[in-house]
Amino acid sequence: MLQSSNPTLPYCMTREFENKGKKPHLRHPLYFVLGENDDFFGKNGFFSDKEPAKFQLPLAIFTSDMISFTYPDSMTSLNLVSPPPPDTYELRPREDGQMPTLEEIDAEMRRFAESYRQPQHGQVFTLSEIADVVKRYGMPGTRWQSEPQWRIDRYIEAQVWDERPIRKFLSTSTFDAS
Repeated sequence: MLQSSNPTLPYCMTREFENKGKKPHLRHPLYFVLGENDDFFGKNGFFSDKEPAKFQLPLAIFTSDMISFTYPDSMTSLNLVSPPPPDTYELRPREDGQMPTLEEIDAEMRRFAESYRQPQHGQVFTLSEIADVVKRYGMPGTRWQSEPQWRIDRYIEAQVWDERPIRKFLSTSTFDAS
């Protein structure tokens, strides 16, 4: 489960999804990545030392009431528009060994958000809307490696609000375990 230092994040996503006329089956979504993301599974990736199970689900198993998207992941995207309160950050000493003040942390987070914020950030998109977003901005891919303004846009997160299509898909699919 995605965890956030911003306690309002899951509530905000649910509310945004419902504001689009959707009725989630789950109180909290299941999190996936749209398309491929080798950052997670490659050498030194997020899951590289954990030997994760990786499987792909076709978008066709979901109706528009079952899935939403954020560009990039929800925690990053929504925090760029509304940074969490400074008292939720983990305090770490600066390079000079001194502890920063909450005001300094807040100012730094706001500068970071302003320098990377793009129009698609801070929004929850429906299935039909994400197609338009991808047409306009493209899939994140690897451009973050060469274009600094795309540094945080590494993938599109999919939030699945109903596990039943996944259960059905897994129960009717055959897998090659080799």
